[in-house]
Amino acid sequence: MNQLGSKLRGFFNTRLGFFVLAIVLFWAKTYWAYQSKFNLGVTGSFQHLILAINPIPTTLFLFGVALYMSGRKSYITMLIIDALTSVWLFANVLYYREFSDFLTFALIKGSGAVSNNLNKGIMGIVQPTDFIVFADVLILILLLVFKVIRMDIRPIKKRFALGVSVLAVAMFAANLSMAYSDRSGLLTRTFDNNYIVKYLGLNAYTVVDGVKTAQNSATKANADSSDVKSVLNYLNKNRVTPNAQYTGVAKGKNVFVIHLESLQQFMIDFKWDGQEVTPNLNKLYHESDTLSFDNFFNQVGQGKTADAEMMMENSLFGLPEGAAMVTDGTTNTFQAAPAILDQQGYTTASFHGDVPSFWNRDNTYKSWGYDYFFSKNYFSSGKNYDVGYGLKDKIFLKDSAQYIEQLPQPFYAKMITVTNHYPYTLDKANQTIEKTDTGDDTVDGYVQTARYLDEALGEFFNWLKETGLYDKSMIVLYGDHYGISNNHKKAMAKLTNISGFNDYNNAMYQRVPFMIHMSGLKG
Repeated sequence: MNQLGSKLRGFFNTRLGFFVLAIVLFWAKTYWAYQSKFNLGVTGSFQHLILAINPIPTTLFLFGVALYMSGRKSYITMLIIDALTSVWLFANVLYYREFSDFLTFALIKGSGAVSNNLNKGIMGIVQPTDFIVFADVLILILLLVFKVIRMDIRPIKKRFALGVSVLAVAMFAANLSMAYSDRSGLLTRTFDNNYIVKYLGLNAYTVVDGVKTAQNSATKANADSSDVKSVLNYLNKNRVTPNAQYTGVAKGKNVFVIHLESLQQFMIDFKWDGQEVTPNLNKLYHESDTLSFDNFFNQVGQGKTADAEMMMENSLFGLPEGAAMVTDGTTNTFQAAPAILDQQGYTTASFHGDVPSFWNRDNTYKSWGYDYFFSKNYFSSGKNYDVGYGLKDKIFLKDSAQYIEQLPQPFYAKMITVTNHYPYTLDKANQTIEKTDTGDDTVDGYVQTARYLDEALGEFFNWLKETGLYDKSMIVLYGDHYGISNNHKKAMAKLTNISGFNDYNNAMYQRVPFMIHMSGLKG
């Protein structure tokens, strides 16, 4: 045994030995992260084999760059590459936890537009075990610092370094061949990002996303106005005849669009601790003059809230990478609801209790034809006025009233609430219902912020009735996207008393509220 241990120490004291150790440690932590931090949908022994293999080719290739260096530079370069790829893995672990997707270059490019209050959200996501992804870097540094492993400064032949690179490419080709045998058209057809990571690995996914981003940019640059003709022809042939029963029934009415942040349909009529969580919304939902939809699914991409706004006011889906409001909100020409209503004599305004640059709203809203945008600077400020991503809903809606009173009628007013936003935290003074008891922090705080949102709406509706605006207006309420992602299945199963909570149950819980209310409307 002593002789074997001596030979191993001797091997690891060579640059090749250190290289092999770094590869093995990085592979082990990456495979652990795949299994414990992501939900890649791996089924069958063949897919498990591919998952185990796919970190190796790109790791060999990236770490192999260090073999072209001489002496200590080689070790330092290897550690830097290890650290950078570990940071990328860590970032994706955090992002995936709440969005069930992987980071894209388009999303990172637009991250400056959503950086406000980001630290608070990140701190709520991080789990202690996430830092295991840095364990291999720490181990390698400690082994070198305490000279358990000594740096080998002898030169390595460039032919050997080149051989490692060729081996990495050959292994990737084999990995790709195995992936295509199980999932044909993996890179040519549009698949979920989970597929790319499952079959080719996170680093390969990053390259694929980079290529797609470059291709998208090139496609936009080469776009021609004639390209829209086929779209217009399709729309003209497939246009649905308006429903005569509802055509024009709200003509001349004020329009309120109230954006229910992260609210899911299951909250309607949901009770906890013997209480209705959303009594005001429940009442509105069941009134005879409300058009209520119970099978309305969120359809957002990575832009989440921004995608919901894009769809609601432009009839355009969000982008598969990034947020359209950030990437194209300033430069594109839109045919948006605010501009269309403005041409019909409406005053148009949007209200949001956060900084105007969030999701590039300050620029995008100009492109959409808004007359006014009331953001954070227009509202009250003070200690405990903000929570998460902006002003608390009760303060926000109360302060918005003073501006609404001054809008020339008829008007179109969009109100974006934010308190019911991840990580669903609320100060004790505003908590009027106990947390749920699933043991999941994300799920358990959800009822408290949903209740607060509902109370804020109740106060706002009372004000509308007092001023007479209630009977002069059409009120549209919609949930922009899910609040609880599919990474919380166990907690949702416990909360909703569903045994064997599966993907179908999860899909059903991605429905969001959609209501249109107006006095005299046949609901």
